[in-house]
Amino acid sequence: MVWNVLRDAGIDHPPYDPSWLNMASRKEWAALKDQWLERTVICPQQEYALTLFDEPTNLGLGIIVDNGLLFPHHKRGVHWLPSKKVANLEYRTFR
Repeated sequence: MVWNVLRDAGIDHPPYDPSWLNMASRKEWAALKDQWLERTVICPQQEYALTLFDEPTNLGLGIIVDNGLLFPHHKRGVHWLPSKKVANLEYRTFR
């Protein structure tokens, strides 16, 4: 979902790598997070900034759109929260 938003907005980003799904199926969370940190830099909360949800059993990715955080939930579908409710998260953008 995040890659589609970035593409439709014309934002530069690396191509989606299908191997990430394989890594996730093997629960290689630390390796996935390392790749995330290597490919991104910290930025302020701004339109199209990304945030990584680092949970004990999975990782998730959200994106700021229309002054709120849009993120998929593996059981409940896509959610949107106003920016002020997620101001304490770390936001990043691709290098």
